[in-house]
Amino acid sequence: MVNRLNQQQIDEALQNLNAEAEQPWRVQSAQLFKDFQFRDFRQAFGFISQLALLAEQQNHHPRWCNEYRKVEVSMTTHEVDGLSERDFKLAQAIETILS
Repeated sequence: MVNRLNQQQIDEALQNLNAEAEQPWRVQSAQLFKDFQFRDFRQAFGFISQLALLAEQQNHHPRWCNEYRKVEVSMTTHEVDGLSERDFKLAQAIETILS
């Protein structure tokens, strides 16, 4: 069962997530959101490919938008109509792609 996080839990999870992130994640419109900038389209597309594999492994699929070297990622847990641990777990996994 997936539980919706309250504001205190979201704040804590966001602080933990951003502790080692080069650029911070943020909560926007009840979604976990981040912009990524890459050297070129090829690098951005490689990131998206790795993201797709992570999302499939975790059975949690974010929304992403790609424009040339920029990738925007946002996610929420639809089952709880808000943020859950699943969102932060996937975000942490996404951060490992970049390291």
